[in-house]
Amino acid sequence: MNIKGLPFIFCVVFFSQAALGSDLRKSVQDFKSKEQKHWSGDVRMTESEINMLVKSLLRKTRKHLLKKKVHFRELLPHSLLLASKGSHELNIFSKRMDSEYTTKVQYNLRYLFEHPYAEASFSRREKTIYLPHLAIVDATVKVRSIEHESIHAKVFHNLINKKPMPYYGHFSGKLFRPNDLYLDEMYAYFFDLKAAASELNKYLESPDLAQVDSARLKLIVSEREKDHPPQLPPLTTFETLFDSVVKNIILGRWHTDPAYNALKNLKLSNNVSFVIEDETVAAKVDSSDFTATIFLIDSKSTDFEKNGRILRNYLKAVGDRVKEHKQRWSEAQALYQKVTNSKIEDRLLLLRSLAEKIESFSLKD
Repeated sequence: MNIKGLPFIFCVVFFSQAALGSDLRKSVQDFKSKEQKHWSGDVRMTESEINMLVKSLLRKTRKHLLKKKVHFRELLPHSLLLASKGSHELNIFSKRMDSEYTTKVQYNLRYLFEHPYAEASFSRREKTIYLPHLAIVDATVKVRSIEHESIHAKVFHNLINKKPMPYYGHFSGKLFRPNDLYLDEMYAYFFDLKAAASELNKYLESPDLAQVDSARLKLIVSEREKDHPPQLPPLTTFETLFDSVVKNIILGRWHTDPAYNALKNLKLSNNVSFVIEDETVAAKVDSSDFTATIFLIDSKSTDFEKNGRILRNYLKAVGDRVKEHKQRWSEAQALYQKVTNSKIEDRLLLLRSLAEKIESFSLKD
């Protein structure tokens, strides 16, 4: 064996893989640019051009994943199904989703093209998590949106298997357009927030206080409350972590307050019907501005008389849990407002209080 040649061989392999990752990243950027121009109407693509774009990126993705030793199966013409075997973290995640929630994991380019602003996503109908581009380019599941969608997979799996949870329902109608509001969104954002607080707390163990600028923190909060990413020059490490906490508090609140108000105004009279949906008896409660769909896992039929008591009991459990989430968001929001209005000598203590308080949040069994 030529020992002297080993460093050269290592460099060739290393740079080859780095170049491959860089090439895929550029291809993904090109894919996203073209899809956004297509949907904005700037440059509309034909069906044939879309298929060619998907095919080209899929070919480069296959090569990239093979180099990373990720096991997958091709689902022609536009997606890759991750295998539940292999030692790569993507395959380990796929195995966990399959064994715990009977959920598949896919990289579906057609889905991503048709949903240009989507990150990860969970399809109840397909029982599938669709991975974002970032997970494939970096060959990692350490993307928060993936864990967010795995919470939806968990809730749906528990619903189908009739395991009690106070998140089985959604709201639709003009108050909730353009998208229905699912009760498990507040549950997913609860864990997003705890993860963001944990990251902030780690940073605060040895913080760079030079990165803490009160005016910029106020701007981050102001922009997030308007549903905008912060319009600032590149965020510092601290600001990125603080922004993540604030964003998840606000998103959690936005997915809780409408549900709280709808439940508070929900009246049960002759406006209730019972149907079978998602393999479960569901109550459809019509109001003037919305329809609430509530799943009753304890119900055996669509009989009105038998379901009345079950519906009332479940609405109480849901209402109690929504109030609990609302209280958590309010507590967290009050703490970040204290941070932005604090004196510089008090700020580090308040930041630690914010992160530690959120990390300690729990939900009643």
